[in-house]
Amino acid sequence: MKEKRREISYDVIRCVAMLFVIAVHANPKPYQSGSLWQELFLAVFFSCNGLFFMLSGRFALAKKLDGVRGILTFYRRKLFSVFIPLVFFGAIYCLVDLYQDGVPFTFGMFLETAAKGLTGDLRDTYLWFMFVLIGLTLVAPFLGKMVQRMTDSELHLLAAIGLIWEILSIYIGKNAGLGFGYSGWLFEGWPYYYFLGYYVFRVFEKKAKAKKILIIVGAAAFILNSLWSWLMPEYSYNAHDLAPLYTVFIVGLYLLLGSAKPDPESGFGRLIAWVAAQSYFVYLIHRILAKLWIDRLNWFPGKVADYLVHLILCLILSLAAAFLLNLIYRPVKKKLG
Repeated sequence: MKEKRREISYDVIRCVAMLFVIAVHANPKPYQSGSLWQELFLAVFFSCNGLFFMLSGRFALAKKLDGVRGILTFYRRKLFSVFIPLVFFGAIYCLVDLYQDGVPFTFGMFLETAAKGLTGDLRDTYLWFMFVLIGLTLVAPFLGKMVQRMTDSELHLLAAIGLIWEILSIYIGKNAGLGFGYSGWLFEGWPYYYFLGYYVFRVFEKKAKAKKILIIVGAAAFILNSLWSWLMPEYSYNAHDLAPLYTVFIVGLYLLLGSAKPDPESGFGRLIAWVAAQSYFVYLIHRILAKLWIDRLNWFPGKVADYLVHLILCLILSLAAAFLLNLIYRPVKKKLG
């Protein structure tokens, strides 16, 4: 199985997930607590997390790496493409926090805050995603060699065991209150989504009928999960991230978005490719821009109008900032990475 060049269908997924991330973080939220609209909002837009983990796993686990040298080359590229930007924007986020706290500022205080943030404190912010992804990136060369050698039947079995484990730990252990004390399963939680990215790519990418079935099943799972968490919120543990029904919905949504294949040479196709190329920096910078200025805006009365203004401004400004920063950083990354 040879790795293909990135297709525009993946850029579509990346763009939608990027938009959903900003939608999650834009304020003020356009819903009333406990409403069905709140549930639908959360169910749709929190899909960004699962989509991004699946995308990451799809590419990282499919890479063909030749021995130790190939693995070290993979790490070097990820150092410049993923980790160094995280350190830069994480430090900027810490600087903004110090500025907004109004405490007496010293360079030493900034270094201490940034060091604590990048080693742990920032995992409680929107950057939590990266604290999971870094570990998955380290294990990807070894996990990739494992899954690439597995048959489709073995991949099916691994996916089934992962789903059963989530059912036992979340629906039985948490929602039913019976407890689930077993541990050690390597693909619990977000690593399961990471594996699913490769699994869906390997097994379902060229099976049109199977993809249609999974898309329909995913839509049904979305409806069931939304009604469940709205009508019985006390029994909806992890309803918008790791719950099995939500996972099935994410897989269906991933396949649905991946079915969109605009002409790469068209104006729309080029726009999708351009936005997708900025998506990582947009993710890293959007909350910084919101904290500095966008969150304080109140130009229009009414929550929905305020929310849309914040969302659109954050998207446009984040894309512009990401593009300018990429103009500077990409040549450096290409030379060093």
